[in-house]
Amino acid sequence: MTAALLAVVAGLLVPFLGRSFASHRLRTAGEQVRSELGRARVAAMTAGRTMAFRFAIEGAQYSVAPLDTGEPTEAAAFGGAYFAGTTGGETTWTAPRRGTLPEEVVFHVDPAAMATVVAYETVGASAPTGGAEAEFGWSLPILFHPDGTTSTAELHLRNDREQVVEIRLRGLTGVVTVSDVMAMEELVP
Repeated sequence: MTAALLAVVAGLLVPFLGRSFASHRLRTAGEQVRSELGRARVAAMTAGRTMAFRFAIEGAQYSVAPLDTGEPTEAAAFGGAYFAGTTGGETTWTAPRRGTLPEEVVFHVDPAAMATVVAYETVGASAPTGGAEAEFGWSLPILFHPDGTTSTAELHLRNDREQVVEIRLRGLTGVVTVSDVMAMEELVP
């Protein structure tokens, strides 16, 4: 009798705990992206160079690197392994900082909004090579300028349980907000 009762209670708790852990991973991912966006803004102001944040569409990878606007081959910066820049007349090379979201969390792009998110192939450059990154198209860059301003952006992170968090970046101030975890149906188009 006691074993049967424990089995019933365990059967009820397992789905609840799984959903709770998935929600926690999603919240953690939202805070991770908020932190990366803040770091990109500070890096742009510190280095005096525009920084770019890009993410794999429906993937878990992202990249932060200087955007080299002075080079004639600017498109190469979208997928190149290194980014060129000048400091005091010397050319320097900076490796992009790459990261991955927690397990089972991806950057979500609503199919209706795909017109505003362009994969690298569309702008004439290739996605970063190697590993899972090559499987996904990459977003347009979210820019962080040396004066502290940024692109105005709205990102969504989704987990495998169809939950989502919304991350908003305010262009003038660089303030990043992360919503509570919500169901996909709660997203306002």
